Amino acid sequence: MAMSESWIVTSGLCRYYQRGPQEIRAVDNVDLNIARGEFVGIVGSSGSGKSTLLNLLAGLDTPSSGKIEIGSIALSSLSRSELAGYRARRVGMIFQTFNLLAHHTALRNVEVALYFNDTPHSERRPRAVEILNRLGMGDRLDHRPASLSGGEQQRVAI
Repeated sequence: MAMSESWIVTSGLCRYYQRGPQEIRAVDNVDLNIARGEFVGIVGSSGSGKSTLLNLLAGLDTPSSGKIEIGSIALSSLSRSELAGYRARRVGMIFQTFNLLAHHTALRNVEVALYFNDTPHSERRPRAVEILNRLGMGDRLDHRPASLSGGEQQRVAI
């Protein structure tokens, strides 16, 4: 079977932090070559750098050194605005904490996400209702995150 084209490529990827006098090597010299359409699991113990690696690939953090290419585009070549567009259109992340806006309803949380992917204003509410209905949450549109189960919060976040 032929190998698919490379989609995510890192070379010598490092992310170091200073914590007082101590240097934390959260990601240290990581080389990845992930083909388009390939599924990859990142596993390791707590504190081993999994989240840091994902934040780097998503453009939420910048490397201390090394390179990241996604679809042959070097993330380091993108402006802040272009990185925001990359995250809005090409990256989907589900965080350990769902990062929902506590004072907004499930419906409004989905509408806010649609704002960031450039869905026209007039289409946001109908699209958000459609999405939540497809997720079996049509009866929970007006509920705030605190009154949703963990699974329901996760579906809103997705």
